[in-house]
Amino acid sequence: MSGKIGEEKKLKTIWLLVTRHDLADGQKPPVALHAVGIPDNCTSNVMIQTIRKELGLPGQNIVLKLRNHSGSLIIPKGTIEANSKDKPYPLEVARIHQSIKPKEKSVVFPEYAEVLKTTLQTFVGRMDHIESELPELNNKRKYKIEREMQDLDRKLTFLEQRFNDAEQTKWQGMLKKNPLW
Repeated sequence: MSGKIGEEKKLKTIWLLVTRHDLADGQKPPVALHAVGIPDNCTSNVMIQTIRKELGLPGQNIVLKLRNHSGSLIIPKGTIEANSKDKPYPLEVARIHQSIKPKEKSVVFPEYAEVLKTTLQTFVGRMDHIESELPELNNKRKYKIEREMQDLDRKLTFLEQRFNDAEQTKWQGMLKKNPLW
């Protein structure tokens, strides 16, 4: 409200086809057609409170599911378009978690002995793998050391050659004439 005296919010009428799943308890739910006056451009909470008040719905443990004409859930807010009695919005009223049926406990926890047995088996398998690779480890280590030694030898040979080249050069001086300054 903008605060002017005598100004009232515009109400638009929406038609709801209310299905009361909360009253069904396994039977066919009662269905009724209701007209509800909603303030134009109201918030979602105001619209839900208005619907609850006009339909006489309890405030707690009730879920309202408002759907459009194609059956998709829509947000109940004041920007919803007004409709006719021929094409009402379906409104489903249900209790919280009413459509969820719990299953029996399906998670099976292994016993402690089984867990220890599988852990021991994986450990033994890893040890067997390491032991089977053990004779090859010495050969692999030797081969790697030989490669590194050859690489170092090549680098040292290159550096030695560069040092020898650097020793053979002699400094003769850069200036042969006296500068004129």
